[in-house]
Amino acid sequence: MANLSNVLKRTVEACPAHPALVFEGQAIAYRTLWDRATAAAARLRDAGVQPGDRVALLLPNVPAFPVALYGALRLAAIAVPINPTLTDEELAALLRDAGAEVVVTVRSLAERLGPLARAAVSEVVALTEDASELPPAPAVAPASVTADTPAVIVFSSGTTGEPKGVTLSHGNLVSNLRVNAAEVGMTASDRALLFMPLFHCYGLNVILNSALSVGATVVLERHFDPRRTAETIALQRVTMFFGVPTTFIVLLQQDAAEALTSLRYCYCAAAPLPREIEDRWRAHTGLIVNQAYGLSEASPCVAYNHVSEYRAGSIGVPSAGVRVRLVDPETGVDVAPGAVGELWVSSPGVMLGYWGRPEATAAVLRDGWLRTGDLGRRDEDGYLYLTDRLKDMINCGGMKVYPTEVENVLYRFPTVGEAAVVGVPDGTMGEVVHAQIAPRPGATIDTPALRAFLRDHLAPYKRPTSIRVVDALPKGRTGKILRREVRRQETRQPGAAAERRWTQRALLDWIVDWLRRELEVGDGAQIAPDGAFVDCGVDSLMAVRKAEALSELLGRPVSATVTWLHPTPERLAAHLAGEVSGPPRPRPAPDPAQVAPPSAVAAMSDADAEAALLAELEALAPRLR
Repeated sequence: MANLSNVLKRTVEACPAHPALVFEGQAIAYRTLWDRATAAAARLRDAGVQPGDRVALLLPNVPAFPVALYGALRLAAIAVPINPTLTDEELAALLRDAGAEVVVTVRSLAERLGPLARAAVSEVVALTEDASELPPAPAVAPASVTADTPAVIVFSSGTTGEPKGVTLSHGNLVSNLRVNAAEVGMTASDRALLFMPLFHCYGLNVILNSALSVGATVVLERHFDPRRTAETIALQRVTMFFGVPTTFIVLLQQDAAEALTSLRYCYCAAAPLPREIEDRWRAHTGLIVNQAYGLSEASPCVAYNHVSEYRAGSIGVPSAGVRVRLVDPETGVDVAPGAVGELWVSSPGVMLGYWGRPEATAAVLRDGWLRTGDLGRRDEDGYLYLTDRLKDMINCGGMKVYPTEVENVLYRFPTVGEAAVVGVPDGTMGEVVHAQIAPRPGATIDTPALRAFLRDHLAPYKRPTSIRVVDALPKGRTGKILRREVRRQETRQPGAAAERRWTQRALLDWIVDWLRRELEVGDGAQIAPDGAFVDCGVDSLMAVRKAEALSELLGRPVSATVTWLHPTPERLAAHLAGEVSGPPRPRPAPDPAQVAPPSAVAAMSDADAEAALLAELEALAPRLR
């Protein structure tokens, strides 16, 4: 098995003078890049680095990154790319987890290394951003490796807990980059824009390693800059654009079609691209967005939507050498075509395991299959469609709600620029659907109009119980919207209701007025404050609409079951006023002589009322889908 560093060496031999990198207007030829990588290998060898040693790469998107990467690989050391924005405590934890002895960084970061990080390693190698100061060194022979020799440890983003070190071998990475380069049709004449962070497997293997393996030119950017990206594409005559959904949304907002005329190919991964954005991009630029699917644990590419057989909204079909199953996560049995299941993957790119975590490895690697934690379906032609993350699925009273489906509808509303849908805890339903949205630049969002739009396009149980409009949604370094951060924000969100201090009387008046409008009765019609909702003609669908309206009024989630648990306007107003204005106030027991006989619903226990509503929703579900 050839050392991964030989991928670059073969390209150097084929086209030594061709630009390998363009960074801030300066081109670096393949021969120059290789000479600096050789010098880096010599520097690390002098520092005592041996095959199997972990070398941390605390580097931003600068030329020193590939220099250090290929230098470490040449020695058969294990490269450990690390996010350079981590705190001293976070960095030290990852260095200890990987057992790194040496950290390679740039001088500006070396000066800011904290005591915990410095104490975790034996040596810090500080380079300039282009590593041009490394002295020339004799050729360094590649250390012998096998297909299963570890090459890189890529730390997961930690979306489901603390970050885990994904251990990828030389065989994993070489097989995956070759397939990826062939799938996307990358050649030496291409100029690929790279602003995805290089400590992430997407930037590292899909773009950098794939491009260098075929002699393409990498236009390297420090990060995605909404103001500069379109300008860079035009100036550098970029032909291949690799992004995440947010990057396509931002460029659409900038109306940058004229600056993108050099592009021949667009690639989106890391998260499902809303169909509305996919269609708008094609109309705006004339270019298809080729969605792909992968994960760090698979090096990362798994499936690809081919230009020749493109299917809108699909992540395509499994790449060469990849097998995919769709499995019921509870039973482990393959689901029928068209049904939603968890994606299980088998391929030469599947990781060796999580570094130093045998139990975590055993939980996801079973009998040669990688359990991805992603949900999807397959059509009759074998094309795959992502549904959502298994852990992001919302369980609303036993009904499954997939956030991506709701987000796709939100993006169709004219003034919504960004959207994230999450489940927030609810004492009755388990979880309720919440949406956090941001408007397009210069636009405002008419929330009542948006709710009316959602009523036309989503079943009641899928509609957000609460919607919060923000300036921008939280994002990670890749530009991916962070649902976990939205969920954290909304779980602790106090809501506007606490400050409005709605009185019981005001809430009662509002509920009665709402009933008059919904039931289409005149203002003179009598709606008894102590009369049961069911006796007025309120059914399950109307209860859902009432909960949505109350959520909007109060600025916090209100469960649809509140109608059954507090089945008269008077009791509902008292309940809501108690929650809104502080802890519930004790209510005196009513005088039986002054109270009319309760209806059947009013006499229900809380548990019975909840069960009745869930049964009705379950019965309605088939025609609401």
